[in-house]
Amino acid sequence: VGQTSLSNDHLAFSTRRDDVYVYRREQANRTFQLYQRIDISSSPLAYNPFALDKDMLVIGGDDRTHVFFEQNGLWEETIALDRSYDEYRLSGRNLLVANGTGAYSFDFEGCAQTMPTQTPSAAPSPSPSTSPSLLP
Repeated sequence: VGQTSLSNDHLAFSTRRDDVYVYRREQANRTFQLYQRIDISSSPLAYNPFALDKDMLVIGGDDRTHVFFEQNGLWEETIALDRSYDEYRLSGRNLLVANGTGAYSFDFEGCAQTMPTQTPSAAPSPSPSTSPSLLP
């Protein structure tokens, strides 16, 4: 076993040679069912340390840290940090990371807000022009 983490009704699990699997506790029978498999590594032998707290999941990748929030029933990557770390700890929206050079803290408060989306509208295609006009 690589790592496990339990928070509320979610259980995250990984082996040292695999992806991170997120299970959700079913309310009816209180058992855990596979909810989502998250693959963020390009190397099949990569170990991806992670942390889970409520609706936030942080996974270290090959050279990045991937931050997921549970939105609309799925874990969606919302933020990526430009480096990976050896250890991750979450408490609410506060992330503590560590590697051989030190420990760092990130505050993600307000980062998981639902963003309004604009419905695309049909627009006419641009008309072809005969030639560009020259300005004096």
